[in-house]
Amino acid sequence: MEGLTTIQSNFGPQETMDRLEAEIKAHGMGVFARINHAALAAEAGLALRPTEVILFGNPRGGTPLMQANQAIGIDLPLKVLVWQDASGKTWLSYNDPGWLEKRHELAGAERIIATMAQALSTIVADATSDTVQRSAPKGKRLVVDPENTQTIEPSIAQSAPQAFISAPQLQRKSSELDQTPLADLPRASLIPRLLAIGGAIAGIAGLFAYAGGWLRLHALTPARMAETFQLVNGPHPGFRRNHAKGVCVSGWFNSNGQGAALSKASIFQPGRVPLLGRFSLSGGQPFAADAPQTVRGLGILFKPPEGEEWRTAMINLPVFPVRTPQAFYEQLLASAPDHATGKPNSARMQAFLAKYPESARAIQFIHSHAMSSGFENSTFNSLNAFRFINAASAEVWVRWSMVPVQPFEPISTADSGRADKNQLFDALIASIRRHPLEWYLIITVAQPGDPTDNATIPWPSDRQQVDAGTLTIDHLESDDTSPARDINFDPLVLPNGMAASDDPLLSARSAVYSQSFTRREGEHKHPSAVSPTQTGK
Repeated sequence: MEGLTTIQSNFGPQETMDRLEAEIKAHGMGVFARINHAALAAEAGLALRPTEVILFGNPRGGTPLMQANQAIGIDLPLKVLVWQDASGKTWLSYNDPGWLEKRHELAGAERIIATMAQALSTIVADATSDTVQRSAPKGKRLVVDPENTQTIEPSIAQSAPQAFISAPQLQRKSSELDQTPLADLPRASLIPRLLAIGGAIAGIAGLFAYAGGWLRLHALTPARMAETFQLVNGPHPGFRRNHAKGVCVSGWFNSNGQGAALSKASIFQPGRVPLLGRFSLSGGQPFAADAPQTVRGLGILFKPPEGEEWRTAMINLPVFPVRTPQAFYEQLLASAPDHATGKPNSARMQAFLAKYPESARAIQFIHSHAMSSGFENSTFNSLNAFRFINAASAEVWVRWSMVPVQPFEPISTADSGRADKNQLFDALIASIRRHPLEWYLIITVAQPGDPTDNATIPWPSDRQQVDAGTLTIDHLESDDTSPARDINFDPLVLPNGMAASDDPLLSARSAVYSQSFTRREGEHKHPSAVSPTQTGK
């Protein structure tokens, strides 16, 4: 149905609605009513499967929309329907804010609509997913003051022990983090390897931050994680806290229909779907020179019909170096340059590897795979696992990769240690100017026993792989002008037919992406270092 987003819940109708109400309140919004249609039907002597709607919102967020067009009042306050189908499955449905924007022909409300969409997706994801551990210490949630409607952003914390704070306050620098001295342990053979890509993998920032299960009071919060990235990379207002340097792209995905056997998501039906995306280099320094060994990222927003969206953020590593958000945090600190020498401290890295042996194994696996020469011939991987549900309600666990049609070329020996200002981006821009670039969307299906909660472990190479179609990129645009600059590539924005796995990093990724988005949207924007219009002049 056009404009309606529907996702499946991992819980029953009553628990889903109760969780939904708790998440709404935790995100700083008021609940105006819960209407239990099934109970009302029973009072009338009629039978109806569980069906309940909740009305919620904040006048400071909705009023500007009605000031633009009062007719949108028919669709406000926001509402979410929780219902159970004939097979006993529980679903949530809500109106896509982007569809409401088009329906009511709102002008100048893009920021509020984008924030509303992000808030709904975050609230619904947290209410329906069992990946968020609810045993974290209780406390006030970290939310953004809805009075700041230009930069309003939903809460990114599940149970952050902080008071209600406003968007300007989010931008204040917190006190410098305490760092526990790390012991010097014998792992010398791995230290050069990890330090060689330490700056790269340490800055895969959007990938890990706060989630309910790994927060401890006075230890780690979303804001503190964001401050850590800034502490390591330096302050760069207006840019992403990681993957700060990038260029935006657009194109389409042409589905061949084969993915429909795995997922009922409309994107896998035969046909073409438009997309926006962004190539990037890891790290929080937007003007750093391109180094061939730096981890590369690709974020994609697919826009299938009827108001659904699929967002994914991928990198060109075959596995991820850490298993948990806490491990990522400690690895980030261990890889940070020493203030005195300007280089990472090998003793801290030795201690990190001793504490997290799975990271040492992951680093060895990463180095056993040659890195390609550029963006255009890189394979980009989801790394985290996800759950796909098809039209027959059969479920499989999957990971996906974007595999380039362009032939692989390794980094040349001459280029391996070189860092030119924009060499990787200039090569990408030149390639797309010559002809569109293409990637196959390859979905790998897990077998029983394959880990779905550990991104440091590769799945066996003999697993079933499904070619779901071809992604084509034919246009580039600077961060300065592209709408992709303001896209939060939240991995939990999933269409009906896709769901999160039990990987603890997924909710954490979603959380830190929102934190980064909130901060940069409230900051003055500076020109990007990468400009397709200037390349080649």
